[in-house]
Amino acid sequence: MIKKSVLVLFLLLSVPLFAQSEFQPTVKVGGYVQVQAVYDESDDVVDDFLIRRARIGAKGSVTENISYSFSIGASESPDSEPHMVNAYIDLHYIPNTVVRVGQGLLPFGLEGSQSIPGNPDIGRSTTVKRLNTFAMFRDRGVQVRGTYNNLYYGVAVVNGSGANSRDDSSSKDYLGQVRYAFLPGFKAGLSAHSGSVEVSTVKLDRSRLGLDAEYKKQGSIVRAEYMTLTDEESVGNEVTSSGWYVLGSNRFLPKWECALRYEEHTPDVNASSNKLSIATFTLHYILTGKSKITTSLALQKDEADSGLKNKLTTQILVAF
Repeated sequence: MIKKSVLVLFLLLSVPLFAQSEFQPTVKVGGYVQVQAVYDESDDVVDDFLIRRARIGAKGSVTENISYSFSIGASESPDSEPHMVNAYIDLHYIPNTVVRVGQGLLPFGLEGSQSIPGNPDIGRSTTVKRLNTFAMFRDRGVQVRGTYNNLYYGVAVVNGSGANSRDDSSSKDYLGQVRYAFLPGFKAGLSAHSGSVEVSTVKLDRSRLGLDAEYKKQGSIVRAEYMTLTDEESVGNEVTSSGWYVLGSNRFLPKWECALRYEEHTPDVNASSNKLSIATFTLHYILTGKSKITTSLALQKDEADSGLKNKLTTQILVAF
């Protein structure tokens, strides 16, 4: 029934409901490259010129009510082979509402729903990455996003298997997010995710909850996120993990920006001595736009892994 309903919705919104005025299609090519040098005290090695990500794609509009985005990327998890990153069509027939079909970022949290060049730090926090269940924070399905006065919302029905993977279960995953602007520059939100995976024909449930808040003003950002993830590892056996971070960044000169982030992740809230904590100090030199040179020092401590040491990363990100 759900699959049929999603198909009917897609077909209805794909049909031009109103006469189109004369429109000139648009296209814009863009992408970015991240090159890193990492010194990791854990291994006492330096990996020079590590290509963290390389992406290129195009986006634009074919009519007043239909737009698209497509991009591919290399050096992505789980390997360095090229992968499809974004491939979706946006339908704008309903005022202040976008219906998105295809593969793209999902409406959950702040860092997870934001592209890497827009992140105020060198990248997403370890906490957010570990509490994410989707490859590249993306999946295939149908999303509805919209705004109403100071309220933003997003809901999604997706395969649940992550980017570039076919559906591996008979059920879908459901995500929802609401964010409200309480004051100029200040927004807070709630995210939820419910789904399942099939392991050897056994259906195992999983769910996530997230809280976030962000304040922006004149080149400064303060944000925080808290998440929990409950995974059913076997029938009747659940493991709950949690994590949070706080981040502050400031552009103190026209070309210079700094950021400080502290995070904690607990893989099993019912176990002892398994907390990971990381304090990250980051300095950006802005080249132009979102292109920048970054140096970041991560002070890491893992109660479950005494071998984890500090990490120093220098990165050049060029976006076009």
